[in-house]
Amino acid sequence: MFTHFCSVLMDGLFLCLWAATNFGVHFAINKIHLEGSDEVIAMVLQALFGLATLVPIAIFIYRDIRIMWVRANQKIATVSHDTDR
Repeated sequence: MFTHFCSVLMDGLFLCLWAATNFGVHFAINKIHLEGSDEVIAMVLQALFGLATLVPIAIFIYRDIRIMWVRANQKIATVSHDTDR
């Protein structure tokens, strides 16, 4: 259970770091006061940066959830098998 708690905590910390980074990038882009095509390019790059940094975090969260699910199913199967005797 402690391992699952630590996994959830780490995933949450990574999401907070991701959010802080994206807010920082958004703030930096707004401070520059771009216009025209430069503004559009900056917005596209900001969106791509957000997506590219979120995908690895989402993969780790999915992996952790999948591992917890498999372990819970194994534990249920073991308990069910033990009670059948």
